[in-house]
Amino acid sequence: MKFVRKKQNGSTIEIKTTEKKAKVKSIPWKILIVDDENDIHIMTKLALKDFHFANRDLQIFQAMSGIEAREILKTESDIAVALIDVVMETDDAGLQLINFIRNNLKYHLIRLIIRTGQPGMAPEREVIEQYDIDDYKSKTELKADKLCTTMRVAIKSYRDLITLDSNRKALKQILQAVPEFHNSQSLRQFFNGVLIQLIGLCNLGDNSLISTVNSGLVITADEKQKVTVQSGIGRFVSNNEEEIEKIRQICLEQIVGKISNQVLPPDALLIPLEIKKKLIGFIYLENAKHLNPADLDLINIMAQQCSSALENLQLYLDLTEANQNTLKMLKTSEQACTDAELARQQAETANQAKSQFLANMSHELRTPLNAIIGYSEMLQETTTDFEKNNFIHDLQKIEMSGKHLLGLINDVLDLSKIEAGKMEVFLETFSLDAMLDEVISTVKPLIKIKENNLTIVYDGNLGKMHTDITKLRQMLLNLISNATKFTEKGIISLEVKRDDEWITFCVIDNGIGMTVEQKEKLFQPFTQGDSSMTRRYGGTGLGLAITRKFSQMVGGTLWVESEFGYGSTFVLSLPITAKTPEIQVETILKKEAVILVVDDDVIIRKLFKDTLSQLGYAIAVAIDGNQGIELAKKLIPDCILLDVNMPNKNGWQVLSTLKNDPKLTSIPIIMMSMNVDKHKSHEMGAMDCLDKTMPHSQLPIMLKQHCIGEPIEHCH
Repeated sequence: MKFVRKKQNGSTIEIKTTEKKAKVKSIPWKILIVDDENDIHIMTKLALKDFHFANRDLQIFQAMSGIEAREILKTESDIAVALIDVVMETDDAGLQLINFIRNNLKYHLIRLIIRTGQPGMAPEREVIEQYDIDDYKSKTELKADKLCTTMRVAIKSYRDLITLDSNRKALKQILQAVPEFHNSQSLRQFFNGVLIQLIGLCNLGDNSLISTVNSGLVITADEKQKVTVQSGIGRFVSNNEEEIEKIRQICLEQIVGKISNQVLPPDALLIPLEIKKKLIGFIYLENAKHLNPADLDLINIMAQQCSSALENLQLYLDLTEANQNTLKMLKTSEQACTDAELARQQAETANQAKSQFLANMSHELRTPLNAIIGYSEMLQETTTDFEKNNFIHDLQKIEMSGKHLLGLINDVLDLSKIEAGKMEVFLETFSLDAMLDEVISTVKPLIKIKENNLTIVYDGNLGKMHTDITKLRQMLLNLISNATKFTEKGIISLEVKRDDEWITFCVIDNGIGMTVEQKEKLFQPFTQGDSSMTRRYGGTGLGLAITRKFSQMVGGTLWVESEFGYGSTFVLSLPITAKTPEIQVETILKKEAVILVVDDDVIIRKLFKDTLSQLGYAIAVAIDGNQGIELAKKLIPDCILLDVNMPNKNGWQVLSTLKNDPKLTSIPIIMMSMNVDKHKSHEMGAMDCLDKTMPHSQLPIMLKQHCIGEPIEHCH
């Protein structure tokens, strides 16, 4: 096989390979004859004895009945053509076999030809209209020559359908592979993925029967024409330094435009990698003798996608390197002022990494500043021309814009103090009801702007709380403001729950919700739920990051549940009496009780792990339903805490699987949700239900009630 690449001037270059011709293994076409007459089998085999199509022989399978044919078809899924008699063990055995092939086995590529000796039992027009067949022949007309012609047409049709199906699968594989290429974080990961995907493409469809492609290399060159072997797979993983060096040298000569005197192994394939029409390397594959022009076209499509992704990856790596260099320069500049100018020049190469944040901040700062300046100028110019009410109204606008600007600046300062370890906690005792009234009064005008409704849900007098009231007030304002930002003409609810030691604030909205990707990055500084280019919702992306930091400082937690398009629920859980953390003394259990926590939210898993560890339990965690089932089989835990709402396989499906496994059915299972269906839980075999917003108070009591790892001092 020769590899030809066009130059930009229209000429071509050719890479030599050894002249030895390797023969591709010929796989015969599989044919099934279904007839209850032995003479028909003998005649058919004799007529097709010397039949060839596309350099491939025939492999004939014989069945004396429809039942026997079904057994053959179950094991031979790649039969190309079936010649089927109608009247066999029953008057319509052949027609029933056709329905079985199309409807039960779902074989849509096999070509089905009716060959009957009794046309009156199955009229041609009726059969063609009612059954999915490809041809109808009478045994009297299907002599040797006619049989060969019919078989050639049928096999050609089958071959074309197989080619179309293989191309469809290949294009689907390319589409699925492209996102993985763009998500690569390193060149090694990228090139390994490219090799794996290309080899998979070579082994697709019928090629899987004859393909020997399992080894390859990726070789690239930099601007100084230094050629590097980036990745190897198959036999190149082990030491083949001499052979690899030979291939590397051939690639180098082609990249620099030199005619090579060396030759590649027979049937080798070189695929060019280009960025902006500049050749930067090759993908080398061995034993590609079976590939046809259509296969090579698909491989070239994949290679083009790889090149595009490689360009993006290189930009990402360059920016990352520039960022790292900037950090080093800044550190050096702090230690040696004499290097400040050099650090500044090199820092400019990494400014693009900060451009998005600066754009966001400038947008947020300019808007209120322009309002303040504009209204101030208007007041100065028209002081004597407007009425007192208008004057007060404009002053209120100035005040609102000023407060907004002050809030943005305060957020940045708060985060800086937290990260520097200089943020202090001031604990005091106060009335929780009065504090909530103040918060609600503050947010009502904001909620009204977007025509939202606010509902407050809590039982009676909430009593006193001992914590940092300023930080609690800011946390609640941040959460409710965040809900308002992403909800329009909807409902925002604040639910407050209290027990002896903990209090939980749930802020619930029915706004735009979040995707899984947005949820994972939600609490990172300068990250926003609004990822659109228009920045429709505004904000700096600091409010939720600060809220979580504050909750941790006073001994609490903050987590979220959300579904894209259906809203979000933020749960802030705080101790009623905040105090300086003390060393926890673990309770000694009478046995090492193991509890398995199955939840897709990393914050919830950590919350339950910390809570249960302090109670003296051994904890295992699973990130989804499938892993939960796997760990349950491996560990046989004393109890399973199972989240109801998980992607892919939800809690109800996991519960059903566990309860239908004889080895796992006796494990106590507690279903977890913010609104779990208790009746359904008990019907499906769950031991109990837990409100996820109140784990600190409910969970220890529930475990003790059901004697899960009962402590020694409580044993009788």
